[in-house]
Amino acid sequence: DIEEFDNEGRILLNEYIFSNFKVERRGKQIDKFEFEIWNFISRFNENSNFLTSTIYEPNKIVIKEQTQSEFSGGSGMLWPAALALANYFIQDKSNHSNHSNHTNHSNHRKILELGSGTGFLSILLYLLGHKVIATDQSSALELLTFNAKLNLGELNQHIMNFDIAELIWAQTNLLEFLEKRKQLENDKQIDTIICSDLLYREFLFVSLIETLYQLNSLLLPNQIDIFIAFKNRNLQEFKFFELAKNYFNQQKIYECNVNQIEIWKFSLNNNL
Repeated sequence: DIEEFDNEGRILLNEYIFSNFKVERRGKQIDKFEFEIWNFISRFNENSNFLTSTIYEPNKIVIKEQTQSEFSGGSGMLWPAALALANYFIQDKSNHSNHSNHTNHSNHRKILELGSGTGFLSILLYLLGHKVIATDQSSALELLTFNAKLNLGELNQHIMNFDIAELIWAQTNLLEFLEKRKQLENDKQIDTIICSDLLYREFLFVSLIETLYQLNSLLLPNQIDIFIAFKNRNLQEFKFFELAKNYFNQQKIYECNVNQIEIWKFSLNNNL
């Protein structure tokens, strides 16, 4: 399924090992024979819902990253903010698992990811037990689908709680989008929206805020948790928060001064 091997028959896939406390990245050159073995295992054991393609080591996610020019803006790469947000959810799940009075909402979210890119974060959240809808623009869906199949097996009826869909900010009809996935009627409604490394293009801020606001409005009366993780690159990110404060309550829940990663939690401003 992959024709992009180098002259020595290798392709760079990054391995991400996660535990109850954190996720760590390991780069690895995978030769064509080993990759074909992974593909065979994935297809042979597609009924499994846990890492069928990486069966040699538990708790491992393998991600193909893409640097070709068609992924302008880096949607084919996995950036540090995604790892920080992954760690947040891993620790959140671990903390709630250690308390007998934990809530179902914290442990079993229905998550919509905007701008999923490689799909790493959506895949990890699914493996942590959440229902997930991974979305991006059409040009990114091939890589996203590839990585999902690599780690979860074929996306068929056996993977009921993982979905991939096109969603273009401020363009997709969100009412139709939600109705198609039965979010407004029978199925568990979305209660969480995640955004990772989406604040590097200032001209998209308004479209992103409009999409977040429309989704929240359509999902009322549910209270939606929005998590926004980004690396502070001094690219006018503060303007996003200035615009968003007209619609959302904002709370910074994580900051790392070493790599300038921040995670914010938004909720709809009920005073509008």
